[in-house]
Amino acid sequence: MANRLAQIPKGGWQAGDDPVVDPNCVDINPQLMPPGVVSAWKSLSQSLEQSPNTWQSDYAKLPTSTQILLKSKFGVA
Repeated sequence: MANRLAQIPKGGWQAGDDPVVDPNCVDINPQLMPPGVVSAWKSLSQSLEQSPNTWQSDYAKLPTSTQILLKSKFGVA
């Protein structure tokens, strides 16, 4: 997790097969992480808190074939 977060301020993060983490379950210890990671996480968590959770309606708009693929690979329903 720390390695992935460290990539955010550098612009090097790549989408991929990563577990979904609820930002409310993650607490960054600023003494153990680089300042850029702490800042990026704070900004991301604030943005997520203020944004509506629309994944279900967004998922419903996907083509049926994509929904089937996601469900088979990740168990999304």
